[in-house]
Amino acid sequence: MKSATIIPIQQLQRTDIDFHVERLDATAPELLCGVHTHQYFELVWIVEGDGKYEVDFKQYVIKPNSLCFIRPGQVHRFLLDDVQEVYSICFTDAFFAASESESDWISIAGLKAIFADRPVMPLQAAYVGDMRDVVGKLLKEFAARDEFRLLLLLKYFRILLIYLSRLWGGQQEQAPSPEAVVVRRFMELLEKRYRETKLVTAYASMLSVTPNYLNGIVKRSTGYPAGYHIRKRVILEAKRMGHYSEAGMKEIAYDLGFNDSGHFSKYFKSFCGTNFTTYMSQVYEKLAVGG
Repeated sequence: MKSATIIPIQQLQRTDIDFHVERLDATAPELLCGVHTHQYFELVWIVEGDGKYEVDFKQYVIKPNSLCFIRPGQVHRFLLDDVQEVYSICFTDAFFAASESESDWISIAGLKAIFADRPVMPLQAAYVGDMRDVVGKLLKEFAARDEFRLLLLLKYFRILLIYLSRLWGGQQEQAPSPEAVVVRRFMELLEKRYRETKLVTAYASMLSVTPNYLNGIVKRSTGYPAGYHIRKRVILEAKRMGHYSEAGMKEIAYDLGFNDSGHFSKYFKSFCGTNFTTYMSQVYEKLAVGG
């Protein structure tokens, strides 16, 4: 099967803990490298700077003290002017694996809910001082190399999560039910396997449940069955590559695990109501008129 990296992928700067925090300047790759993606979470705090943040086909206006949330796999870029002060906090799920307590599951679930809810959120003036304090502590401990480094990073990161939860206004997360755990594992598997695995039966087998059970619990949790989420994830990636790369339909089809472009086109039309060629023609028309 032919495969190609069509959209540039940034790697997490090598650390021993799947976590990275730094102050960015105007020459930082994350701010200058254009359209790209990465397989980790990132929180970008723009303290001083203006411009736009584009993620998955949509642009958002950036003003001073904006928080930008980037999930794994999202295609994004920053178009900033007069960058003065910007902080980046990057981490993976593995960062939370240092401790398997119930509170860790609650923390990561709450964090993912924030990242899923909105790409940009203003930081209220009342929280700026607190954010500076906790980010400063994260920077200090990240640079340290003693035996308590990971413990303190986790503690300060949870404090940051509390501040974000207050700003977000979401409900307090509870310990996950057995069904919720299976749904979470399905979504994680889908993110890793959607290119080569597109059948509910395959995911159900990997999760040691029946296809009907998996469809049922995913629908109760999200409003849509597992099969819908599989198709939606494949189509999202196709749209990303159509928007943000010069790859043609055949190359995109191969990259997404289809043996031929005709099968891919039918798959796309069954979900979107139009074939891929027509969809991209509409995209080009909008770009031509500045839409």
